[in-house]
Amino acid sequence: MENAIRDYLREHTDIKTIVGTYTVGSVTYAKVYQGIAPQGTPAPYVTIKLISKPRRQFGARQYRFQFSCYSPAYGQAKAIAKAIETALEDMDGLSNIFAVYPENEVDLYENDTNLHHIPLDVLFIALEKPIFNE
Repeated sequence: MENAIRDYLREHTDIKTIVGTYTVGSVTYAKVYQGIAPQGTPAPYVTIKLISKPRRQFGARQYRFQFSCYSPAYGQAKAIAKAIETALEDMDGLSNIFAVYPENEVDLYENDTNLHHIPLDVLFIALEKPIFNE
């Protein structure tokens, strides 16, 4: 699930536009990373962390992820958080993803990096078997 979400976001056109890109070979990705960003990555960027083990319930699994949006400018950090939320809500109904619920958002400032950090917590409910054939 983590890789699928990361891949979806780093290939999303709106996310590429707002956080910028990096290139691997001939492929360009949005600056969306699992865990932490590579050292020296210039902001803005987004990191993804699974913050609770998937809970199994009635043929589905619940996943809670944190999407941390970093930027030197507060307004840009808020815009990134909104773009991430919109992109994730668009995943609702894709493959086996039954529901996407943005749960919490906090405005932080990190003095050691001089970056605004907006963690966005999102709950995903995924059916154990896809609804649609892909």
